Amino acid sequence: MSGGSFDYLFMKIEDEPLGWLVFEELKEMIDWLSENNERDAADELKGLYAYLTDIRDKINSKLTPQLLDVMRGTEWWCSGDTDQNSFKIVWQNYCESKSHTTSAMMTAESEESSNA
Repeated sequence: MSGGSFDYLFMKIEDEPLGWLVFEELKEMIDWLSENNERDAADELKGLYAYLTDIRDKINSKLTPQLLDVMRGTEWWCSGDTDQNSFKIVWQNYCESKSHTTSAMMTAESEESSNA
């Protein structure tokens, strides 16, 4: 059998545009190209790696446990495992956690500007 040295990385990125499961393979490919004196190609792939990492980090920063609870609550409500009242409790908890986070950020920014 030919190919597959990097577990058909190009197909995974095509099927999984953000490449959630391919970071290690992409890093291996970059290293392999560098080791074989194909630095320009490695540099291009490093740019892709950095871009994918940035997107992953941004998405992961939004996927808080509270937001995942909202998603779970929605699924359970939709499937009939719970009702709308149960969902509203989950949603209220999310909104409260978000307002606490926003308030803490605003307080920190205010303190920074006061100290400047």
